Amino acid sequence: MFLSLVAGLLIAGAAAKPELTPQANGNKTLVYLPYVNENVSYEGRIGLFDSQNYSVENIIKFPNSYWPTRVAIAQNKIFAISNYEESFKTYDLNTGRPSRGPDPPEWRIDAFVAYFKGKLYYLGGWDPKTKKRTNRVDLLMDGIVKKYIDYQTMNGDGLKSERFQKYEIILELHR
Repeated sequence: MFLSLVAGLLIAGAAAKPELTPQANGNKTLVYLPYVNENVSYEGRIGLFDSQNYSVENIIKFPNSYWPTRVAIAQNKIFAISNYEESFKTYDLNTGRPSRGPDPPEWRIDAFVAYFKGKLYYLGGWDPKTKKRTNRVDLLMDGIVKKYIDYQTMNGDGLKSERFQKYEIILELHR
């Protein structure tokens, strides 16, 4: 619902450069918006969504367009992954420069990324070896790639705790 609300908003032109954090002023949130431009080609943009005024201020235009589930926004960084092109890019919002991120243990079609509590996760997707969907979870952060085991089905309330390598625990909230 949030994405449909944001997708329906008009992107305003950028004025003064705002503070670039995911939760800037309490009512402003950094968001990624794919859209079709005048030339009927897809573009991606990062905007600052103001929940009080229901407006989006354009911050940066991406050189490529990504599906929203393949973009994760962290403090001053944007992570974008293209499973079809097998490319993983990190965009630094302070410098405006892209850099190549670490490759996942294996490229999976339709996998997505999520940033949670300082860690970037590469989740799910279609495994070309088994020709089935997978529930794999991999950690991709600062050049470190950890291969995790498949996770099990969530319990009824959507909160799941799963033990991975070295007794680490990941909590996931799915609604």
